[in-house]
Amino acid sequence: MKRKLIWTVPVLEDFERQIKYLGDKSPAAARRLVQNVFSRIIVLKNFPEIGRPIGEYEKAREKVEYRIALESIPATDLKLKELLIDNYVFMYGFNESEVVILFVKHQKQDDY
Repeated sequence: MKRKLIWTVPVLEDFERQIKYLGDKSPAAARRLVQNVFSRIIVLKNFPEIGRPIGEYEKAREKVEYRIALESIPATDLKLKELLIDNYVFMYGFNESEVVILFVKHQKQDDY
């Protein structure tokens, strides 16, 4: 089943900041990253189970649950997963009808 893909505004803003930071150093690397991320994220519409569960990572789960509350996303039936793409961790939730991208962090960030 093809699900609706939803990017929360904070995720888009976070990712845009990270792309700008990378683009200031290497515009070509930033373009490659954007292409790779979007080509991998789109796969989640059909195969959301490909990510790894975040349940055992309490700090990550707290961040995702906070973002869900902040965005007022009805999360009672969301399964939480994370997907690593080029050193960026995308945390997302999904159910039968949608995939919601909830959080993005570079692995080297202090609060990951």
